[in-house]
Amino acid sequence: MGKVYLVGAGPGDPELITVKGLRLLRQADLIVYDSLAPAALLKEAPPACELRHVGKRAGAHSAAQDEINRILVAGARRYETVVRLKGGDPFVFGRGGEEVLALQDAGVPYELVPGVTSAVAVPENAGIPVTHRKMARSFHVITGHIAEDELDYQSCVKQEGTLVFLMGLSALPRIADGLQAGGMDGGTPAAVVSQGFSPRQRVLRAPLSEIARRAVEAKLEAPAVIVVGSAAALEFRYHPPFGVVGSDSFYARLQKAMGKEAGKLQHVMRIRLNVTDEGRRQLCDAFSRIEEFGWVVFTSRNAVAMCERIAEENHFKMSRLDHVRFAAIGPGTAERLQSAVGHVDLVPESYTSEALGEALVQKASVEKILAVRAESGRSEMFEIMDRAGTDYEKVLLYQSDGELLVPAEEFGDMKVLVFASASGANALLDAAAQSDIALDLPAVCIGEATAEALQQRGCEPEFTARPHTAEELARRLKEWGAAEDQRQEDSGTAGIKETIGNREREI
Repeated sequence: MGKVYLVGAGPGDPELITVKGLRLLRQADLIVYDSLAPAALLKEAPPACELRHVGKRAGAHSAAQDEINRILVAGARRYETVVRLKGGDPFVFGRGGEEVLALQDAGVPYELVPGVTSAVAVPENAGIPVTHRKMARSFHVITGHIAEDELDYQSCVKQEGTLVFLMGLSALPRIADGLQAGGMDGGTPAAVVSQGFSPRQRVLRAPLSEIARRAVEAKLEAPAVIVVGSAAALEFRYHPPFGVVGSDSFYARLQKAMGKEAGKLQHVMRIRLNVTDEGRRQLCDAFSRIEEFGWVVFTSRNAVAMCERIAEENHFKMSRLDHVRFAAIGPGTAERLQSAVGHVDLVPESYTSEALGEALVQKASVEKILAVRAESGRSEMFEIMDRAGTDYEKVLLYQSDGELLVPAEEFGDMKVLVFASASGANALLDAAAQSDIALDLPAVCIGEATAEALQQRGCEPEFTARPHTAEELARRLKEWGAAEDQRQEDSGTAGIKETIGNREREI
C-alpha cells in the first residue's frame, strides 16, 4: 500500500508552495487536485503521473467529498505516492480533516504538508496585514459559507481583532449587515480581495456599511477574501519608485510639488551644472559692457542663479541694470529672476525656445539682446533671431554632467524615469550605454526639448508636461502613477502563467 500526502498548494502563486510539497509533486504517481491549486504546479508532475481533478467551487461541485475520499483510498492501494493537492492549507476550511478521517478508517498511511493559507497571504498580497501592533493584535478566520443564523456576530465584534472571511463573497451583504447589527460601526474599514494571486486580482476597500454594495457594483468574482477591521485600511504594497534625472534643485522642487507622494521619488542621477572658464569670461566681459544691451534673456533658472553669484563675486553694481528689461523662458525661471532683479518683462505663453525667440523678435527688434544659457541648449531661439536680423550676443555659461546615484542593477526596480532636461536625458542614456544598464522603462519629461532628446535616442515619452513646470509634472505623474496602479491591479500582480493543456483535457 502506498501513502497519501495532503499537500497545501498555497494561495495561488505557484512559487509559494513549500519545498517539501514541490518535491512530493515531482515524485507523485497520482495527484488529486482541486480548483484552487495553481495549474502551473501540475507541470512539475512526472510524465507518467495520473492527474485527477476534483475541483470544488460554490454551485459547481465536480466531485462530492465522499467520492474524493474513495479516490484517495483507492489511489493509495494502487500507487506508491499519492498527493492530495489542495489550495491554501489543507486544514483551513479545506476539508482536510474529513479526508484524514477517511484515510484513518481505511488504514491508509498519510502525511500532512502545510501550505500558505489564503487567509493571511491574499490580504498580504494586497498590502493588508491581518495583524498590526497598534491596530489588531489578533485575527480570526471565519468561513463565509454560513446559513442565516449560524454566526454569532456579536461575538465576532467583541474579538477586537481583524476578521477574515473566506468563501464569503455571496454572503457579503449578510455578513456586513450582521456585523453592524452586532454593534460594529458602519465606518469600520473593510476590504475584498477578489481572485487573489491570479491575473485578475482586484482589491476593493470601503467602509463596512458600503462594502457589499460596492462589491456588487465592481462585479467582483469568487474566490474572494473579505477583511474587516482597522488593518483593512492599510496599504503596505511596495510601489516601485519614480526615478528622477535632474539637478538637486529640480529634485527638491519636484519633491515639494509631489506633496504627500514625494516618497515615491528617487534621485537616480544628479545633473551637476558647472560654470566653464570660458563661460565666466564671456559673462564678465558682457557685464563690463552692460550698457550696450537693452534686454537680458535667461533660458533656465540655473543660469539666473549663476549670474547672480558671479555678479556678487565681481562686486557688480545692480544699479547698472536699471535700463535693462528681462525675459525668461518660463514661470520657474521668471520666479527666480524676479527674486534676483525685482521684475520680469517678458515670459512667452508657450515655455519653449521657439516661443521665446518669436517674442523677442517682436519686443526687442531694435535693441541688443544678451542671452545667457547652457552650452548644450537648443539653438531654435537664435535661428529665429538670425532670420529676423535681431542683434544679440550669447553667453554659453555652463555645462552639465551626470552622476549616477544608484547602482546599475537598481534601475530595473524603477516604475518610470523622470527627465528634467535634454542634457539629463543624454547623460543617463550615455551612462547606460557605457555601463550596460538596461533602461527598458517608461519615461516622462518636462518639456519639448527633453522629449526631442529622448526621441532622437529611440525613446518615446509617455507624456510631456505642459506647461513645463515641476508642479505640472508632479500633477501628471500622480495621475499616470494612479492609472498604472489601477491597470496592474485589474490585471493582477501575480498568478498562473501556464495551463495544464492537453494533459488535463485527457483526464
